[in-house]
Parts: sequence; C-alpha cells; structure tokens
Amino acid sequence: MKQSTTRCAPNKAFTLVEVLVVVAIIGLAGAMVVPAILNPSDFSGQAATRMIVADILIAQNEAIASQSNRQVIFNTLLNSYRLADENGNTLVTAWKTNNAYAVNLSTDSNNSFNGVTIQNVNFGGTDPLILEFDPLGSPINGGSLNVVAPRVNLLVTVAPFTGRVTIQ
Repeated sequence: MKQSTTRCAPNKAFTLVEVLVVVAIIGLAGAMVVPAILNPSDFSGQAATRMIVADILIAQNEAIASQSNRQVIFNTLLNSYRLADENGNTLVTAWKTNNAYAVNLSTDSNNSFNGVTIQNVNFGGTDPLILEFDPLGSPINGGSLNVVAPRVNLLVTVAPFTGRVTIQ
C-alpha cells in the first residue's frame, strides 16, 4: 500500500510584530511630515506671492492694451501696493473694493495674509518702489521684491526688457 505524502506549503505571511513595526514607522513619518505640509503661513506666503505676480502681469497687459505706461507702486511701510497710470493715479476697476486697484496685505478682509510682508522692493530708477511698464509691456527697469511669511521667503524678479516674472 502506498502512503501518501502531502507537503504543507510554507506559510507566506507577515508576523504581527513585523506589521506593527511598519505601522509605527509610517505613523512617525506622518507625524513629522503632515505639520510641515499643513502650515497655513506657508500657504499664505505662497498665495500672496501668486497674487502679486498676477497683478504685475495685469499691469503689464494693461500697458499694452491701453498703449500707455502703467505702474505697480509698492508701499513697504503699509505692506501694500496699487496699480496706477503714468501719472500715479490709481487704476479703477469694478470688482475691487472702493473700485480702486489697491491691495493691502495687512488689512485683507479675509485675514488670509496674516504675517506676510512685502520687503526689499527695488526696481531702480528715481523711485525704486515703482515698477513701470511702457506701452509695449517692457519694464522701464527690472528689479525684485521679497514676499516674507514666517517660514517662507520668496523672491519675485522682473527681468529688464522682457518683463519676465520669476519666483525663487
């Protein structure tokens, strides 16, 4: 009589200890990474920078469309800026508060930019706080500014001649 020999397949599973070690490592990594990702001051600094860059591009496009000089006038003491014509008169728009194209990061109605400041504005020329575009959309002078939040310091640069805006 033939005796049947059956072999049991080796157990291919993780032990409870191995699973717990992996879960603990993932938990520790998440505890370190998530607070850094979710810091609202980082987001507010990035959002303020994007808004400033968008408004610089609006001034540049407005200069081309109107075929006249347009300015972005920064005020570091008030933490604000405004878009203006060649005479320094603030541009009027229907969708801004009081119809004036002016932005103050300190008194934002949603308090979205709390702790964000505009610093080191230097666009050369007779007044380094003014970025001016000619009717072709080229800046009169290139230059840069810093947008500073508690953990973020972003440099916005406007290239001379081309007006290309970059963020570092």
